[in-house]
Amino acid sequence: MTAGRWMMLVWWAVFFVSGIASCPGSIIPSLMVFLFMLRFRPVRTETWRLAFFVLCVSTSLVISTAALRQDRNDIDGALARRAPVIAADVRERLIASLDDPCLGAKGGDLLAALLFGARERLDRGLREAYGYLGIAHFLALSGLHLGILMLPLMWAVSFLPFGTAAKSAVVLAVIVSYSLVAGMPPSLVRAAALAAVFMLERSSGRKTTLARSLLLALLALALIDERLLLDGGFQLSCTAVFAIALVGIPLLRIIRSTILGKRAKGIAMLFVSPLVITVSVNIFALPLLLSFFGRAPLLAPVYNLLMVLPVTLLLYLGLAYAVLPFGCARRIISLPIGMISNALWHFPLKLAGHRQPALLAGGVCWPLYAAGVAILVFALRRENGRRGICACSALILLFASFVAGEGMRHRSAGSGGIAEPREISRHTMLYTDRLLVIDEDIGRWEAETAVRTIWKAGIGRIERLVISPARLGGRGGVAYIVSRIEFEKALCSPYLALHDGGLMKILRARGIETSFVEKTDSLMAGGWKICIIAPLYPPPPSEPVPVERACLRIVASPAGTAGQFEN
Repeated sequence: MTAGRWMMLVWWAVFFVSGIASCPGSIIPSLMVFLFMLRFRPVRTETWRLAFFVLCVSTSLVISTAALRQDRNDIDGALARRAPVIAADVRERLIASLDDPCLGAKGGDLLAALLFGARERLDRGLREAYGYLGIAHFLALSGLHLGILMLPLMWAVSFLPFGTAAKSAVVLAVIVSYSLVAGMPPSLVRAAALAAVFMLERSSGRKTTLARSLLLALLALALIDERLLLDGGFQLSCTAVFAIALVGIPLLRIIRSTILGKRAKGIAMLFVSPLVITVSVNIFALPLLLSFFGRAPLLAPVYNLLMVLPVTLLLYLGLAYAVLPFGCARRIISLPIGMISNALWHFPLKLAGHRQPALLAGGVCWPLYAAGVAILVFALRRENGRRGICACSALILLFASFVAGEGMRHRSAGSGGIAEPREISRHTMLYTDRLLVIDEDIGRWEAETAVRTIWKAGIGRIERLVISPARLGGRGGVAYIVSRIEFEKALCSPYLALHDGGLMKILRARGIETSFVEKTDSLMAGGWKICIIAPLYPPPPSEPVPVERACLRIVASPAGTAGQFEN
């Protein structure tokens, strides 16, 4: 038998094993057999093809019968209604197969997130670290994951003795099945719709482009469910594809044409392609990043390049681990999975422990930026004869947009006048970039919300931090705020130092000058006079000071007025 015939037999053996492991998954080989029935002509085929066809049909019937016996209550249900239920059951089974002591908790959780979108299994601190570094898209199923996983599939399907249309149908059936099993997140739905439109146009013999296929896919998805267009992950995913289509691919084409030699061209493109794609996506996605998160990490392209290879290896190893039914093979694969998982777990956490440079909201002049991006797209067109001049003009406009944005921010900060205090969470109050007041114990979730709100205000550095409580139930919230926002000085109650020496160490480690308010003081912030009323200290020896009287009290009033209100 030839390699192509062996590949088909192995391919269907995998479906057979996966079908036995989870009977509801029989819908996959059933659909595949139906597609083969449309293509096979037993009168004109060879004997081995007819035998292979009979084997596929019998396998599908056996597995489908077992599935119906397992779920008799839903025999009369429509396929459209049963598909999500079946996919959810398969997803649970596959995720449960990753709960293996050989993988460990970190390896199983990372594989569940990367393969099946089970991000809820990951530690909250790890997810926040990925977002802080600008690599959170690796944990969100999208076209990146689909493309990586579909490469070996397309290679295997290329051995099938069918036409282009049948091969595309096989790939599309697997893509749809995987999207259902992964829970159909919006970004993955976009990728599946784009792949479907692109393959259908190619199969019909029509010339198409990535941008055109994406527009058609968006139109189809909008007709099905317009709410998808409002999802943030969906918008970021579509923006990334437009960036690749309009900037990444044309720029790679130009670079490839300037390199001589087939081997040198292949080596150069291996290293240049990820960099070009990453930079182009960050250029297009910058407005959305600043709108959603208030912050765009400047080192995100570097971290993305470092993450591509280990994530790709982990996806392939995890897929093999989930499919292989043999314990010895799983133990062998679990060793590299464990090493890569530990690296992808500890490396981002260690980097996120240090403050990273970033561009904050309000630091870009959007008219100049939009003009620069438009000219850059125009410069990369094939028929453009003035590419050099247009490219230089685009770079100048992009650079000028950042300079003008920073200038507008500084002028706004130094304009004077009374700026209304901003309540950024239930227990935090922001007075421009001069003062942040924390008047109650806050948790990690509230601290993350407060930090994102501060970033969206275009503030990354605040002069003073006032910690009002005399005792903190947990220092995680305050510790997170000082790790993400730069402070010059921190003011707190002297009783806080007695009750929580660990927080004082964290503040000093961040280079924040810490002082204890032992007498009433006042300061100016954004046109407001902030009066900080100190507690009674030292406490009288006869009776202890109640906790509510050991806190700092904050009284704010507009400068030059007698009216006051207490925070």
